[in-house]
Amino acid sequence: MMRAAGGLGPPAVLLAVTAALYAGVITHPFEYDDFHSLVENGAVHGFGRFAALWTSPTAVSAEGSPGYRPVLLSVWALQHTLFGLNPAGYHVVNLLMHLGVVVLTWRLAALAYGSRAAALVAAALVALHPLHVEAVNYIAAQSSLLVTLCMVAALVLTTEGAARRGTGRSVCYAGSVLAAGLALGVKEIAVVFPVLFWLWERLRASRGAGPATPRIWVFAFWGLALGFVALRQVILTGETLWLASPPPPVVVAATTMKMITWSLWAWLWPFTASVDHGDLVVSASQAWIWVLGGGLTLVSALVWARRGIPAPFTALAWTAASILPVGAVVLVTRVALFQEHRAYTAGVGLALVSAPFVAGALRAPGLRRRRWTAALAGILVLTAAAAIVARTHVWADRVALWSDALAKYPESAHARSGLVAAYLAAGRVDLAEASLRESASRAPDDPQTVYALADLLMKTGRWAEGQALNERIVEARIGRAGMAFLRGDMLASRGNWDAARRAYLDAEGLGGRGPELDARLGAVAERMGNRAEALTFYRRAATEMATTDDEAAWRERARAALARLAETGS
Repeated sequence: MMRAAGGLGPPAVLLAVTAALYAGVITHPFEYDDFHSLVENGAVHGFGRFAALWTSPTAVSAEGSPGYRPVLLSVWALQHTLFGLNPAGYHVVNLLMHLGVVVLTWRLAALAYGSRAAALVAAALVALHPLHVEAVNYIAAQSSLLVTLCMVAALVLTTEGAARRGTGRSVCYAGSVLAAGLALGVKEIAVVFPVLFWLWERLRASRGAGPATPRIWVFAFWGLALGFVALRQVILTGETLWLASPPPPVVVAATTMKMITWSLWAWLWPFTASVDHGDLVVSASQAWIWVLGGGLTLVSALVWARRGIPAPFTALAWTAASILPVGAVVLVTRVALFQEHRAYTAGVGLALVSAPFVAGALRAPGLRRRRWTAALAGILVLTAAAAIVARTHVWADRVALWSDALAKYPESAHARSGLVAAYLAAGRVDLAEASLRESASRAPDDPQTVYALADLLMKTGRWAEGQALNERIVEARIGRAGMAFLRGDMLASRGNWDAARRAYLDAEGLGGRGPELDARLGAVAERMGNRAEALTFYRRAATEMATTDDEAAWRERARAALARLAETGS
C-alpha cells in the first residue's frame, strides 16, 4: 500500500526519528487523570468485569463519573492484563498509536495528492509537531490517539475502496465502517466523523484525486453516529454529567469558539502549550464578541470555498468539528480545562490540508529559492525536535509539569493547585505552603486556594491559623450574620443550647432576620424545654414572608414543628 507514495524509505526514517525523540516517555510515571481513569479504576484491571465495560455508565472512572467509552476501556483492560500497573507499557502503546497515525496520515495524503513529497510533509507534521507532545506523553490521552487512529483508518479505507472493484471494494468499505464504529466506542468526538468524511471527500474532489466514495457511505456513517448516541443515552439513563445550573448557551458557544481559536493558534505557535491553559470560560459580557468573530470567520471560509479555494474552509471546518464536542466541558465544570491532546485530531486535519502547500514551497522554481526554503524547513524541523525533547522532559516529573504550567499561566488556580499537589506528593510541604500563600496573596478571596492553605496548616498542627483562614473565607461568602448562624449551629450540634441561643441572637443583631432565625430560635427553645417560647418563635417563622427558596424551606420546617407540637400536646 505504501509504494504508491514512493516506497517505505522516508516514512521508515521518519518513524525512527519520531520514536527516538519520544524515547523518554517509557520512564514516565502516571499523571493527573491517569489515576482515577486507570490506576484506581478496578473496572479496567483485567477482564474480570468485561461486561461492565460495555454496559456500566460509571466504569470510565473510579470517581463514579458517568460516561460511555467501552472500546477504550477494553483496550485499557487488555493493557492491564499485559502490563499491570507498570506505566512503561502504557507509554509504549501511546507511542505506537502515534506512529500508527503517522503511517495512516502518510497513506491518506498519498492517496489524495499522488505526491511523495506531500505525503511525507503531512506525516512529518503529525509526527514532529510539538502540539502533539501531550497526546504521546499522557496515558489518559490514549483516547485522543486511538480515536484519531480509528477515524484516519476509516478515511484511508473509504478512499482505497473508491478506487477498487469487486471484493476489494467491499472489504475496504466494511473495514471503514468497522473502524468508524470502533472510534465511537473510544471517544465521543467520533460522532463528528461523518463531517470529517464529507470534508475529506470535498478536498479530494477539488484536487481530482480519484473517484468519489458512493454517497450511501455518508448515510452509513451518520447512521452509526446516531445509533451510538442512542445507545449511549440508554446506557447513561439516570446518570448526568451536567451542572445543575449550566451557563447560558451563548457562553457555551463562545467558550467553544475560544477553544477552536486556541487550537488553530497553538498549531501555528505551539510554544505556549502546557498541561493547563488557564480558565477558558468566556464571561457573559465577552461572549457575543467571540460568537460574532467566529461567525465572520466562518462566512469568510465559506466565501473562499465558493471561489474554488477549499483549503482554508477545510482547515477551519475540520478543526471546528474536532473541537466542537469538547465545548460540552463547560456544561460539566465551571473551569474549562482544555488539555492540548484534545486538539490532536484537529492537528492531523491541519497537517493534511497544509501538506501540498508546504511541499510546493519546497519545490519552488529556482535553485536559490529552493535552498532557502529547504534551510528554513530544516530549522523548523530541528526546532520542533528540540521542543519535543524539552516538553517530554517536562512530562517526566510532576513538579516540573505543573511548574511549567504555572510559569506560562501564572493566574491559573488549577495550575497552582496541581503544583501544590505535586509538592505534597514529593514530601515538600514547605514549597506547597509557599505556593499556596503566594496564590492566596494574588487572590485572597479565592475559596479553593484559601481552603487548601487552611487544610494544609491544620494538617501540620497549626489549627488556630488554619481555622481563622477558614472562617475568613466563609465569612466573605456568607456574611457576618451567616457566620453567627454557623457558629450557633455548631454549638447546637454539641448540645450547648444556651450558647447557641446567644449566637443566633448575635446573628439577629447583624441583620440575620426572617424565618431562618426564628425557626432556629424555636428549635433551641424547644430543646431547652421552653414550650411557650418555642411556639412563639415557630409561629413567627411560619407566617413570615420568604423571599428565597432557603427561607421558604425554613418556614416549612417551622410549620412542621408546630404540627408536631400540636400532636404531642407538649
